[in-house]
Amino acid sequence: MAHPRSLALAALALGAALAAGSAPRLARAEPTPKEIEAARALFTAASQHERAGDYASAADELRRALAIKETPGLRYHLAYALERQGRLAEALAEYERAGALIRGGAAAPDVEALLAPAQEALARRVPTLELRLSPAGAELRVTLDGAPLAPAELAAPLRLDPGEHLVEATAPGYRRVARRVTLAEGDARSETLELARAPAALKPAPAGAPAAAPAADTSSLSTGSPARWLVIGGEAALTVTALTFGLAYTAARSNAAGRADDASLAIERLAPGDSAACVGPTAKLAAPCGELARALDDHASAGRVATGSFIVAGAGAASVVLTLLLWPRRSSASVGLAPLPAGGLAGSVAGAF
Repeated sequence: MAHPRSLALAALALGAALAAGSAPRLARAEPTPKEIEAARALFTAASQHERAGDYASAADELRRALAIKETPGLRYHLAYALERQGRLAEALAEYERAGALIRGGAAAPDVEALLAPAQEALARRVPTLELRLSPAGAELRVTLDGAPLAPAELAAPLRLDPGEHLVEATAPGYRRVARRVTLAEGDARSETLELARAPAALKPAPAGAPAAAPAADTSSLSTGSPARWLVIGGEAALTVTALTFGLAYTAARSNAAGRADDASLAIERLAPGDSAACVGPTAKLAAPCGELARALDDHASAGRVATGSFIVAGAGAASVVLTLLLWPRRSSASVGLAPLPAGGLAGSVAGAF
């Protein structure tokens, strides 16, 4: 059974690249022998973290090694660690960078054999979001999860991680618009953000002309039944809680899959080609076979809980929408104030009850 991301193969490729300096390096001095040894040590530490399922620590070690020497093997393993953390968009970018290094002349035949299948499989999972903005203009400013987007980034669908994202758009003379978008793996969404013009500012009166009374500042007040909002609040809390559980158990399911992969690799190493190795396992196979069974049980259990949680979250969200639509507000009112030419203020109240 060949593991799709063999650490042994990548270690051989990494050693060759570090020793021979085969990876292209732009505006960066060649590392010293001492730095090469440090990079190897960092890769070894990352491999240990990866086998233990600590992919965040593995990614940290790999980034430190990449600061010394950039190789396809290091980029490949960083992509794998990010993928295991659910950071799919970043992982795909790292796979693409590894491929660019190989096309640029970096010798990594073992990584090259593994790269294309991993990249193609991940590309099918990464959700995309296409933003259509109206009106489009040079002064339009768009942010995604608080980070500004360059105009060039808006020209093509954005590759994002699964989950909720906040898109905001502003422009001089227009009201700010914000949209929350939740993406699942493999989604290809398109969202249109239309900015409405802001009220025109008052122009100063000509010199000597009597000052015109400014337009009334009207605020809309909406009131509703306290019970209505209590119900909506409860439904929203249930939705958020269920969604949180669903995401947590989805991550646990992914972790269990990784443990199962690692256990399968250990069994293959101890009993090559023996598909029944865990049927009445020997003493040396007891530990990996037991770990494989536990990982498969955890994978199935986490999948059931995640599915149930997402179903509950969907039902909760539907309940919020139905309550908003079917339970009418009790009353609405508007209040306005405007100055009188002779001095003082005039007030007005209008509403429907």
